[in-house]
Amino acid sequence: MFLGMGLFKTGVLSGQASRSFYLRLTLASYAFGLAFRTWSIHARWEAEFSPVLWAWASFDQFARVALTLGHVGLFYLLWSALSDSRFMRALAATGRMALSNYLLQTIIANLIFSGIGLGLFGLFDFSTVFLIMIGIWITQIFFSLWWLSRYCYGPFEWVWRGLTYGKLPKTNTVTGDKAAIQ
Repeated sequence: MFLGMGLFKTGVLSGQASRSFYLRLTLASYAFGLAFRTWSIHARWEAEFSPVLWAWASFDQFARVALTLGHVGLFYLLWSALSDSRFMRALAATGRMALSNYLLQTIIANLIFSGIGLGLFGLFDFSTVFLIMIGIWITQIFFSLWWLSRYCYGPFEWVWRGLTYGKLPKTNTVTGDKAAIQ
């Protein structure tokens, strides 16, 4: 928690550090984290996963923190390289409709797999379920782009905003009164 607060306060978590900083953070963190994690797994394997060795697992937290810092650095490197790409715009649109996409994903999966829908639970192997999941994600990305080209908020975000402020925004259309929806 303190590490995260420090990273936020210094601007690391808001993308304000230099690309060279994020590159050094990524390389150093992954080097330490992967080396320590590899040693830890090897030690457990050699000890045949003895419970006595699990005391060393507490030191594994250092590897987790290092790998997390590596992920942070890599994320910001990728973000800076791809921020103006179509992929990132599509991902941003999907994020702007996070509540709607989450609820729609739940509804779609229930309609496919549960008894209230097609009742297909347990009929597919892992790879088929994975392909279905990818199909839902791709559909949601295109739906988010389409929806946000016409409306300012996702459908559930619009309702949630109304519930939060006690009244629905006057308009949700992109060409509508912008002041009424801010």
